[in-house]
Amino acid sequence: MATGWVISERRKAVGSVILGLAAATMLSGTMLEFLAWKRASLAFAIAGLTLLLLGPAFAVIGRVASGSVVNAAGGSDAALLIDSVHGVDAALQAIRLARAHIGVAAASVFVFGLCQLLGLIDTWRFVLAISLMSATAALLYLPWLARLERRAQRQRAALQQRLGELSTVQNWFAG
Repeated sequence: MATGWVISERRKAVGSVILGLAAATMLSGTMLEFLAWKRASLAFAIAGLTLLLLGPAFAVIGRVASGSVVNAAGGSDAALLIDSVHGVDAALQAIRLARAHIGVAAASVFVFGLCQLLGLIDTWRFVLAISLMSATAALLYLPWLARLERRAQRQRAALQQRLGELSTVQNWFAG
């Protein structure tokens, strides 16, 4: 089982690097949005929004990359199976958070659009840009997230079944 643990640690390291990239992307996007606000720059606003929309995708990729390792390792060690279930659970949580992020973007579009219609703000180019970018992100993210979620749920069910079979065998030998 040493091979499984080495693969597990390597995948976790890759996932951690990608999660760091996701955090840096979100931070950079936030800084660009601040600069856009200070300088009234549409270019900074669009660049910042792009980074803010890409950050959760990187987080999902990082969590999926550090997810289950049992298929790659081919092992049946209980600790490795449990570690893999936890990895898949973390990936599912990241997928749900990314889906919520798209909901927040859609709500922002609604609020900005309403403010534009009511005359509270006069930034129709920004409202148009955020609308198009959020719609594009939703069209790309939501099917991708749904596919990843279905795959992760199947993987989790298979891991739990293997864990159940392993505990049944261990209980049979113990008792």
